[in-house]
Amino acid sequence: MKIATTDVETLGLRTNCVVLSMGICIFDPAQMNSFEDLVAGGTNLYFDQQAQIDAGRSKTPSTEAWWKTQGEGAAECLSNPNQIHPSTLYQVLDQRWTRNEYTQIDWFSRGPHFDIAKLDDMFNDFNITPPWKYWRVRDIRTLMDCYGMKDNRKFKKPEGMIPHNSLHDAAFDAWMMQRVLNDGANIQQYMG
Repeated sequence: MKIATTDVETLGLRTNCVVLSMGICIFDPAQMNSFEDLVAGGTNLYFDQQAQIDAGRSKTPSTEAWWKTQGEGAAECLSNPNQIHPSTLYQVLDQRWTRNEYTQIDWFSRGPHFDIAKLDDMFNDFNITPPWKYWRVRDIRTLMDCYGMKDNRKFKKPEGMIPHNSLHDAAFDAWMMQRVLNDGANIQQYMG
């Protein structure tokens, strides 16, 4: 059984904000992959910002200012030359995975009210059916809570991880989930 983790980077907090990038990792939760392997097996989609602005999606000045304080590895989503028009989503996903691999699985995000809500709204603006079924959307935070991770203990970030890079954040969530599900008895070794 495989599942997906996804993370987005945006130009605001509102549901209708410009979505800069979407990181996706499809993986087997019963395995223990390295962070590097999860990154290599995932993908980062960069969305055409102007097309979204033309469609009426918003930007927030405070979020734009925040991006200027982030490192180069994270902020590369602002001007990545590989931006795709949202309408080409399935063409790009089909180059990476089969349609059954990504439409027939559970999609986890760190709070569906942020990531999934913004993606659903953007997809709606461009008449795109999301690649997930609404009943297959899951919350990573709830999963972690169920495994006793609600006491604010923090996982150590894997070496080479770039925070606020959507692919790295999705891979980190996958990496964390694998450790909780498969090595719970030894979870302390992963804590900061």
